[in-house]
Amino acid sequence: MKRIFALLALLLMLYAIGCTPAAVEVKEEAASTQTTEDGITLKVKDEAPPAAVTPVEVPKTAEELIIEALGLYDSGDYKKAIEIIGVARGMNPEVEGGLFLEARSRYAIGDAKGGLPVMEQLLERGEGDEDTFDTYILWSYREGRGDEAVKFLRELTADLDNVPEEVLGGIGWLNYQVGNAKEALESWGRMTDEETSRRYALYMARLYLEEADFPAAEREATRAMRVGGETTLIAKLLLAEVKMAQGRAGAAKTLYEEVLERERSNYEALNGLGLLNMRQEKFSEALILFKRATLENGYRPEAFNNLGLASRELGKLLDAEAAYKNALKASKDYLPALKNLGILYEKYMGRYGEAIELYERYLARVGDDEEVARWLKAAKRIEGGG
Repeated sequence: MKRIFALLALLLMLYAIGCTPAAVEVKEEAASTQTTEDGITLKVKDEAPPAAVTPVEVPKTAEELIIEALGLYDSGDYKKAIEIIGVARGMNPEVEGGLFLEARSRYAIGDAKGGLPVMEQLLERGEGDEDTFDTYILWSYREGRGDEAVKFLRELTADLDNVPEEVLGGIGWLNYQVGNAKEALESWGRMTDEETSRRYALYMARLYLEEADFPAAEREATRAMRVGGETTLIAKLLLAEVKMAQGRAGAAKTLYEEVLERERSNYEALNGLGLLNMRQEKFSEALILFKRATLENGYRPEAFNNLGLASRELGKLLDAEAAYKNALKASKDYLPALKNLGILYEKYMGRYGEAIELYERYLARVGDDEEVARWLKAAKRIEGGG
């Protein structure tokens, strides 16, 4: 009994100083109050909001990825676009637009190693567009892969009965650029659409002129004159060259003068008309024209070389020397200037040592020129005192 009374006394003492028997903190749940119509206030427990549900991300399809890659391409993020295209094509190698968009993206970043084979796949499948074909040709040529592209296009079209005009034109242009004159002319010769074919007439005229096929060169240059714009002017200059090669000086002069009426500073016309005067031994008139040409373009060697020739004919040897040297400044291995400066030193100024050096430089580049080889031998003999 004494123990019970002692315990009760302890409890009363604890209560008096404000302590709970077990010192346990009891938290009251959050609640709000509401008043009923009868005026009775009730305490209502607040309900916690439901937990947010994280949606499960559904994987994108290959088609959706291509759309995403297209947006990246349009924004200029080409490398990221290529990454996304790679994922899409990994899911579906034949996904529509994937190959085409990859080709365009690789071109945009200059990835020829990866891009050109992709373009070849497009062309083999007959996909892409005209721009794809043109881009493939230009890109191949720019990257020094013209011969490879020619071979690919030759094999691609070998079994086709009717090769599209644009393809024939492009193949001809590529052959022209890599030096396959015969194949270029053959490809362009297969074209039947006059308007499309005429776009390549200027190139054809040049090739025929190089082959000394003057009637064909004249025909193509005349066709090219109908293209209009800058091409008409260039074709007229080329036709003047053809007339000169045929010995038709009057017709050539008329063409050069027509060009100069339209463009008084035209380098080609000034130089060409100067050459025409040289042939007619009108050296003073020629000299004036060559000087005008060099003032219009100091980065080309032809007019400087011709100015040297006209100056030499007029006995202005130091002026001739300066003109030839300017030609070599414009193009350090310009063969006509190397040869003509050597002739000036050997035959007109007696400077045999310098003539020998120039003849040797010339022969090292041209390979075989019996006449210059004889001059070199004679100059060495004189220089050596024998």
